[in-house]
Amino acid sequence: MIKVAHISDEELKDLGRRVGETFCAENEGIVMTAPRDDMAKAFEIMTEYYYRAGVLYAVSPEYEGLLAYWHKNEKLHLRPALHMILRMLREMRFTSVLKVAQGGEDLYAKVYKKEPDYIVISMVVVFPEYQGKGYLRKILELPFSQARSEGIPCVLDTDTERKVNKYTSCQMKKTAEKKLKSGCFLYAMEYREK
Repeated sequence: MIKVAHISDEELKDLGRRVGETFCAENEGIVMTAPRDDMAKAFEIMTEYYYRAGVLYAVSPEYEGLLAYWHKNEKLHLRPALHMILRMLREMRFTSVLKVAQGGEDLYAKVYKKEPDYIVISMVVVFPEYQGKGYLRKILELPFSQARSEGIPCVLDTDTERKVNKYTSCQMKKTAEKKLKSGCFLYAMEYREK
């Protein structure tokens, strides 16, 4: 895994567009709660946020897949977050922004609030041409190995049973679920060395 750094605004926009298209192509879960173009735009904007916050990683320079992760106690800079919110409000329908906000509720934060520290995975994407080739495991190995070495859990939220099954096959376990107002579910997942 490599940290995504020193890419042009155009490369970042293209990467974000690919992320949005990949998530929207799933046709299930939270992406179905708002118009497709808004959801794709939301993931494009979130990709830019993770890049500007310094928490975006790629499998390799070929960008087979991406991961955003950080520690619970790590304070992400406010400026990229404000920029993300403003872009969403400018470039998306307001009702879609509300749906995105509801989907990004952070169930894991409630489930693990008593943990002194943990690693948060906020975005995992394997681009379509690389799916089914073991890239999900490669992507997760970096935060998992860090969690093992620090003796802390690695957590994430996901929104479909299909994704829960994929993460389960990568040694994660479901620790909580919540039904959202949209009718979708949010599932908290954990990796912890046994």
